[in-house]
Amino acid sequence: MAKNYRNGLRDFWEGGKRFPGVKPEANPIHTFLTAKYLGEEALVQDAIDNLRWFPLDMKWNRNTIQRYEKEFGFTYNPAPRSPKPAEGTPLPTDRRPKSWSAWVMDPYRSGGPRTVDVPIEYNGHDYLFGYWLGRYYGFIGAND
Repeated sequence: MAKNYRNGLRDFWEGGKRFPGVKPEANPIHTFLTAKYLGEEALVQDAIDNLRWFPLDMKWNRNTIQRYEKEFGFTYNPAPRSPKPAEGTPLPTDRRPKSWSAWVMDPYRSGGPRTVDVPIEYNGHDYLFGYWLGRYYGFIGAND
């Protein structure tokens, strides 16, 4: 990777005077890219945990979830599984509201609960891109 790109990625990751950086957000895409190209793997597990906590109701309505529960034999619990974050730190994905993309939202503000079943569903591009990027770079194993 060219030096300018590495420097830009480091600035984006760590931030500066005007921008805090994305490092504390546990965004899988940013974390996996930074681990691969800058060698900073300390937060990879946080990014994987954020994917594990990714809630079905972030993307799907209750009817869709109920069909999947019946078809695949599981019960979905919408309660957050992540530990409650400290004041002023980013919210894990399972504590954010329903959105077309989990990674473009302000991770420091909840924006409201996902308990209201709005009549719209979103594709899972944000989860899938993060997951498959982690798989491709070897941070997520086939059995994880």
